[in-house]
Amino acid sequence: MVAGCVLDCTASCKAPGQLGPMLTQADFVVLTKTDMVSQAELEIISWQIGELNPKATLFPVDGLAGYGIDRLAQWLLEQPDNCGSGEDVLRHTMPSGVCSYCVGERRVGGAFQQGVVGKIAFGKEAPVWSA
Repeated sequence: MVAGCVLDCTASCKAPGQLGPMLTQADFVVLTKTDMVSQAELEIISWQIGELNPKATLFPVDGLAGYGIDRLAQWLLEQPDNCGSGEDVLRHTMPSGVCSYCVGERRVGGAFQQGVVGKIAFGKEAPVWSA
C-alpha cells in the first residue's frame, strides 16, 4: 500500500534531513503550511526531498483554504489497492523504543524522560538521513 509523510514547512529548511525512513521510504509527501513560507524556502525544501527520495510525489497543501487537497485525493484514489494480501510487511523496522511523552508524560525535563528521547540537532551537527 502507499506510504506517506507529512512535513510542516515552517519547521525548518533542514527538516527533511531529520525525518529518516519516514521520508526516504514514502511514496508521497504532503507539504503543509506552504502559505507561511516564502517561495524560496518551499523550493529548498522540495529540492531536499527530491535528493532524499526522488520517487516521492510532492503535494503542497493549505489545509485551511483546501489548496492542493483535490490533487492529493485524486492521486490516492488512482493508487492500486493492495491491502489484505496476507503478506503485508513494514517497509522499515519499527522504532526500538517509545519516548515518555508518547505514552502520556506531561512534565518536561531530563528527569522525566524515559526510552528513546533526544533533541533534534540543527546546523552542522545535524545528521543527514539517506535511503
